[in-house]
Amino acid sequence: YITVVSNKKQREVYVGNLAVGIVNQDILRELFNTVMTQIMPGACVSGPPVINIVMDGGHKFGFVELRSEELAAAAMNLD
Repeated sequence: YITVVSNKKQREVYVGNLAVGIVNQDILRELFNTVMTQIMPGACVSGPPVINIVMDGGHKFGFVELRSEELAAAAMNLD
């Protein structure tokens, strides 16, 4: 548990410029879970890639917390 908490920032990915009123936590979760499972299936054996999503009050940006630093690094390369 301590390891999970200590590397949380390394497992978070910032997602910005979101379409207000269209993109919500459920859409982000579905997108990241689907894409990350396809590009890194071996890293998703212990559960879905996304652990948590925190969005700002206006839903203009958010932070997606992934299960591992490897998943977060791969997500940073998505365009």
